[in-house]
Amino acid sequence: INIFATSNGYQHLAENFLKRCELLVVVDFRLNSGAMYADIVLPAAPEQQKLDIRETSVTRFIHAFGQPIKPMYERKTDWQIGVAIAKKIQERAKARGISRVDDPEIKSTIDFDTVYDDFTMNGAIEKDEDALRFVMERSKALGTGTYEELLKKGFVAVGPAAGKTGPVPKDK
Repeated sequence: INIFATSNGYQHLAENFLKRCELLVVVDFRLNSGAMYADIVLPAAPEQQKLDIRETSVTRFIHAFGQPIKPMYERKTDWQIGVAIAKKIQERAKARGISRVDDPEIKSTIDFDTVYDDFTMNGAIEKDEDALRFVMERSKALGTGTYEELLKKGFVAVGPAAGKTGPVPKDK
């Protein structure tokens, strides 16, 4: 997410936030204003290079974004980037003998030595397709639509629990 594009106080953010920020990593295929201030810019895949699903508030369907083009050059999808970061964090944590770290802000601990295992459910959702299938199989809002049906037809109807302001009637 480009915090500079979504902030009204762009200049204030640049002047104040960056002074306290130790590391700014940008994942954005547009290479816009956020990348200007970043320490690291990761090569993100644009929408046509991602396997994804989308919904809008004006239809009762989930639409497939079937990844017509594989990520080019060194680009990776958002999911692949998240998996790679989690894997590297876990690898480095184990090498340094770091396991649990207290996080007083959320009053919890973070298990750095298992962050990749936890993030990917022990490798079960390491690939984009696996993660998407996992979400679709467990989403109560999707109704009876399956991952295979979505890829074949390009869309599936949402279930009655998917209404944003109220339930979606079965006959509508």
